[in-house]
Parts: sequence; structure tokens; C-alpha cells
Amino acid sequence: MEIVEHFFIVCSPLQLRIVSQIKARYANARFHVIYLKTKVELKPYIYEVIDRDFDSGLVASMDYGFINMLKIRQFLKHKNIRYVYMANISHLSVQYILKMLPKDVGIRTFDDGILSINSVGYLDRQIKLRKGISRKLTRLWLGKSYNIKEIAERSELHYSIVKNENKNMNVKCELVYIDILADQSPASAIENAMLSRQGEINIFVGSKFKDILSQKNDDNLAALITKIKSIAAPAKSFIYLRHPREKSSQLFGMKEVVLNSISEDYICQLSSMYQRVNVYGFASTCQLNVMKLDNVHLTLLKTSLIRPDIRDSFALFSDSDKVTVYDLDNVDASVVQKPALSLS
Repeated sequence: MEIVEHFFIVCSPLQLRIVSQIKARYANARFHVIYLKTKVELKPYIYEVIDRDFDSGLVASMDYGFINMLKIRQFLKHKNIRYVYMANISHLSVQYILKMLPKDVGIRTFDDGILSINSVGYLDRQIKLRKGISRKLTRLWLGKSYNIKEIAERSELHYSIVKNENKNMNVKCELVYIDILADQSPASAIENAMLSRQGEINIFVGSKFKDILSQKNDDNLAALITKIKSIAAPAKSFIYLRHPREKSSQLFGMKEVVLNSISEDYICQLSSMYQRVNVYGFASTCQLNVMKLDNVHLTLLKTSLIRPDIRDSFALFSDSDKVTVYDLDNVDASVVQKPALSLS
């Protein structure tokens, strides 16, 4: 039987988890992965997963500089890739890797969150070329980058972690739902007994805070930090789960827990230890993923400081009666239940 070679391009710990779920669907196959990293140091478990779960893997820079691209080209050499999987199709690094593959390679896409390939306006993004002789050499070598829409239209299969119906689908192919918590062991009967659990715990799931601002400047970032601090003081203590690419040392008066896995795994563990787990955040993908857990309750933090598309994404939480919206712009507001769909 022919062995089919699958190739995954990932850019985050969550994407690595998603492709691990995808690869489990295929037998008689070889799996290769490239992890494109930013300047933020990767956790050791990332390297362990790549070494353990894939036939070959490479950690490279999320940059299309000439030397980096040569390194990637060498990795791909002698591989007969049948299918390539990617989420960040607007990144030039990803596009130039695609250019190294056969023209008839099957393109399959996946989304890694609420604001991703199927977001409104994603296909119309303007790609900015970065300066530097090294990147110019890459452009001379590999030629013009792809049009984002062109890649989306070539996708023959799309994997999504968003189960709610999304009316803004940019890919027009078969859609397959991926449950990233599917491999989590169910709680035992003893763990499920409410008397054996502790009371409740508060979690704040962080974002890359500059990126979520509607207008990116230092004053708005300082204002957002002040608003976040207000949810932790004075009555509630919080655990802070940092976004993998957030470099700020700001802790918002909370206790940070450093994880060796994705935040969803940690929250899933807490759900078997506590009667109620309150998860706060700016409509994060993590919140969407853990919403199905019975004793997890979500608070979506709303403020005019964050981007309109993030506020619009609150609609994806509208089917749950465990979702609360908290308006950070109203300091006297009490946390009241609102249907997320009603937000503008």
C-alpha cells in the first residue's frame, strides 16, 4: 500500500495540537512538520512533541530571510509531499514554503481560532514586505508571493475548531470539526461528585495585548492594563495564563502559572478539581474551546479599546447560557448575564 506524505506548517502550540489531531485520522502515512517560531523561546515540550510524534520535524524562524529559507528547503529535499496543511496563509514565510512544494500539491487548511482564515476581511489583507537584503534575495529566488485568496480557493479540505456555524467562511470546501480536548481522559465518578471538589477558581486567559487594540499606541495599552487590573481587585484572586507570544512582564496583580501545555489542558484539569471554573478573557480561542466543559463559566471582557472584529466575535458564544459579558468601560457595572449575540 502506498505511503502518503503529509506536511504541516505550524506557528503556535495550539496549531501543533490541532495538527496532532488531524494526523491521527490518517494511516499508512508519513508526517513532517515545520514549526515557525517568533523570538519568544519555545517551551521544551514543543520540541518533545515534534521529535516524538512526527517522522521528521524542523523548528525554524517565522521569517523569510534567505538563510532561513535555505534551511527549510534543505529539510524538504527528497520528500514527496502529497498534502500540505497550513493556517497562516497570509504570512509570507508560509507562502514561500508553499512555493517550494510541487505545483500539484494538495492544499488543506485549518483555523486556529476565532480570528483566523475565515475572519471577515482576512482575504483582503495587505501583505507588507519587510526590508533587508536577505529577504530581497528570497524574493528574487522564489518570486512573487501568492494572493491570499488564491490559496484559500485552492484549499480542498478545511479543519476547524469552531463548531458554531460561521457565516463568514472564506474557504469553500468540505469542513471537518476538530475537538482539541478529545483526548482528555474523562473525570472519574469520584471526581465528578460535587462534594469531592473545591469551590471555585478564577482564570484570566491572556492575549497578545498590543495586537487586540483597535488603535495601537502606548496610551491605549496602559488604559487596557488598568482595566484588566480592575477585575482582580479587591475581592477576587486570579490565575493568569499568558499568551504564548506575549512578552510583557505585566501580571495585572494576578498569580501567573507557567504551563508545559496549552491553556485548554490546564483548564480541563481544573474542571475536575473545582465545582466552578470562571474563565475571563477577550473572547479568546481558549475560552471557545473550553466552553463545552460542564462547570466552566466564561466572562467575555468588553471595551471600546479592543478591535471591532474581536467584539463581533462575541456572537460565537451566543449558544451558551454560561457566558457573561462584562463591560470594562463601565467601572460601576456589575457582572450581568447578557446574550453575547446582542453586542455590537
